[in-house]
Amino acid sequence: MAGSGVGLWRRLFVISSFVGFAWYLFNRKTFSVFIPNLIQELQWREENIGATTSAFVVGFTLSQIAFSTLPDRISLRWVYCLCLLGSSMMNIILGLFHHSLVSFASLWLVNGFFQGFGWPAIVRMTALWFSPSHRGRILGVAGVGGNLAGMCAPAFFQALAVSVGGWRSVFIAVGVSGLAISLLLVIITRASPNEVLDESDESFNIGSGKSAGKQARVSLQIVLANSLLWIVSLSHLVVNFAKMVMCDWASIYLMYDKKWEQHKAVLSLGAYEMGGVVGCLLIGFLADLFMVKYRHLKSYARLPIVIGCSVVAAVSLQLMRDAQPQHTVLIVALLFILGVCLYGPMALFGMVATELAPPGLEGRLYAVTELSSQVGGFLAGFPLSALLVSYGWTSTLWILEVAVVAVVVVNVASLVIHTRTRQAKKEE
Repeated sequence: MAGSGVGLWRRLFVISSFVGFAWYLFNRKTFSVFIPNLIQELQWREENIGATTSAFVVGFTLSQIAFSTLPDRISLRWVYCLCLLGSSMMNIILGLFHHSLVSFASLWLVNGFFQGFGWPAIVRMTALWFSPSHRGRILGVAGVGGNLAGMCAPAFFQALAVSVGGWRSVFIAVGVSGLAISLLLVIITRASPNEVLDESDESFNIGSGKSAGKQARVSLQIVLANSLLWIVSLSHLVVNFAKMVMCDWASIYLMYDKKWEQHKAVLSLGAYEMGGVVGCLLIGFLADLFMVKYRHLKSYARLPIVIGCSVVAAVSLQLMRDAQPQHTVLIVALLFILGVCLYGPMALFGMVATELAPPGLEGRLYAVTELSSQVGGFLAGFPLSALLVSYGWTSTLWILEVAVVAVVVVNVASLVIHTRTRQAKKEE
């Protein structure tokens, strides 16, 4: 009976991660979808958009610092559900009242803080519920929820804005629905099998007292010296930078550089999010397949996937720069491919961090990779807007392309060095 009960809660967790992450993304996409409206109605400029985006990233980064220790004090279930509730409240407040740039950015910073707990909580709970050979697919399913939300959001939000009276009403509607979903998640989510079996959380701890603390510090020092952790962190920084640039700025790029109309530019982002759906499923499946087939490489088995996605992304960015405005099909296809290659690998970085971590230190190592990721997210905000003002879109996309190529070089070098070192040890 206990086994069947655990199986039921495991399936409910998959549903919870899919639905919950979708609503986390709905509460995040409200701003990016209505950027053109903010420019037209509130007379915002690129610097204002960049400052607000960076404020979100600052809040997101602060949450990663808090997440490194918070799950040790409160169940991941409550972290996951209550932070969705908090993010929904921020959207409601933004929709109800008129705000200055400072107040809007401040509330969006708080929204970023709540948002930052969503995906890390899913990754940690997935590690507690599933074995390494299944985690890629489960995280892929959760990622699909977010990408479906991102894909549907542009068209759905714009249609809703027309029918209910403007973008502020959409903020309120998304927030209210998020409150309802967060209450549902409290009912159907359990953080680990221990919560289902009513066992003590101590079975997941590395121990207590001074000796355990000393062991944790020594283990952390050893893991922080692992070059793979820092390669993964650098890759996460660049890939998230590229992902956020396309997510938040692609519609503006198409409007100003390609001279597309607003509705056409906004709706075309659906292709990018659809690519994210395919990427999450495909990369999750490949991650598990590579982990089984190249088990001897351990976490390095995931690097070829990152390399392949980065190569394709770099080529797509080059083609995007060169595409003529009238080549609509080509540009939409490139957005789809970029969605596959930029969304797909995102779950792998946190997965590698948790696999490298000794028991009890998963949160801290995950925080390392996430903090580096948020540096990339921050760069996609105000620094990117300053770059756009000074150099324009062509140079900005070229810089982005060079950064993605750097990820390829670093990961290839790391994989080659690891493989040769392992072969040398074998021969000895």
